[in-house]
Amino acid sequence: MRTTLPFTCLPLCLLMAHAQAGDQNSVFTLGTVDIQAAQSGPLDARDVYSSVDVIGADLLERQPAAYSWELFNRAPGVLLTEFNQGTTSGKISFRGFNGEGEVNAVKLLIDGIPSNSNDGNMPFMDMVFPLELERLEVVRGTSDPRYGLNNIAGNVNMVTRNGGNYSTARVRYGSFGTRETQYVQGVETANWTQNYLLAWQNSDGYRSHAQADRYSLAGKWFYSPDNGAWKAGLIARHYEAQADEPGYLARATADAHPAGTNPWNDSDQGTRRMNQLSLHLNANLADELSWASKAYINTFDDQRWTRYWVASTQQERDAAERQSGAVSSLTWRPEVQPLHSFALEGGADYQHQANHSDRYRTVERQRLAQTRGQQFSFDTYGAYVQAVIEPVESLKLVPAYRVDRIGGDFTNQLTGTRADINDYGTIRQPKFSVVYSPWRQASLYANWGRTFQVGTGAAAYKVPPRSADLAPSINEGWETG
Repeated sequence: MRTTLPFTCLPLCLLMAHAQAGDQNSVFTLGTVDIQAAQSGPLDARDVYSSVDVIGADLLERQPAAYSWELFNRAPGVLLTEFNQGTTSGKISFRGFNGEGEVNAVKLLIDGIPSNSNDGNMPFMDMVFPLELERLEVVRGTSDPRYGLNNIAGNVNMVTRNGGNYSTARVRYGSFGTRETQYVQGVETANWTQNYLLAWQNSDGYRSHAQADRYSLAGKWFYSPDNGAWKAGLIARHYEAQADEPGYLARATADAHPAGTNPWNDSDQGTRRMNQLSLHLNANLADELSWASKAYINTFDDQRWTRYWVASTQQERDAAERQSGAVSSLTWRPEVQPLHSFALEGGADYQHQANHSDRYRTVERQRLAQTRGQQFSFDTYGAYVQAVIEPVESLKLVPAYRVDRIGGDFTNQLTGTRADINDYGTIRQPKFSVVYSPWRQASLYANWGRTFQVGTGAAAYKVPPRSADLAPSINEGWETG
């Protein structure tokens, strides 16, 4: 299936109002962001792609937010969807998709690490608290070739502080019994940088039976030698949350008692634990050649009890996901006459998921019968190449091409039956961007590209009685502004 998405653009006057002097791109920047033209390392989204929003730390740290996904209300064209159901608080989406259902359409990265759950949702976003953020990067559209899976309508990167000497704490008390403490610390010496986060939040919630308690810990340790030829580091994150679910109200009840709950939801609640561990290495292999690689492990453990309606029964929904993968890129920046500038980058990535999805029929969180027992692996392999060609200083052309392949298998543990994944074949995704900057205060841009969707959970496999392979859904989008 192919879907054509004509993406709307930002008004040109906004781009002109917020363009920084000397910029030769179409980046829309809110707040203070330290932007330097990269002379080595991987190509930066702010210097390459033609539809990018960047939100700086000075705005993020001052904005009160119960969850970090709320911070994206500063970014143009981003839709926030609130659930407020226990550990499932809300999420973001954009580009013709909403946050409901299983197609979220946004690739999430935390310090460049892929951080979506199997169904494309973004629970890992809750691990990051506002005080540790350096910036948020939003890349809209289908022209970014760096990512394949989940990069349907674009991607967001939550970049946390790296380096610096600081010690900052925030203590908050507010409505609905909200209590919060955030503490961040940075330690930087000649060769080492260390950054730490300790955050805790407790709230009674706006509605009855909506109490939530959560905390997050994070540490970043990076080393670089005196000559700066390479930089290596480790990032570790841990998050836990426990919350009651107030349930969904009928329209009449919500109008009369919006802060209430239903009596049949009095035992609904959830517990969520997440971990992320990543190794990072950036190296300058030569004056014009640089290499960047990351390897990571994500774990997601979620136990939830929910009852949607008085006539339905309570369900226990358990999800356990283990993701391991690597991302690597090689960037070449030669001097090519008579071009003003030229860069060529190639990259590859791999992710293996080992997932379990179990469900039970329950009463007051006591199991009566198991209704689902799924075990499945999900593997993605991707590679891309892109060039940044500047014939003159005011014109930038970015052709790119990406391919992806999907693998895995599925087992129904209740019946013992096994199913292969759909043979999606090689998923080809050409892309192209152009930016013309006739003035220092404004840019004209256009982009076009293809991205893809495949099934999530059991929908990605040929579960009996279906035996025919499904093709990937191809999304074709363009934007100009």
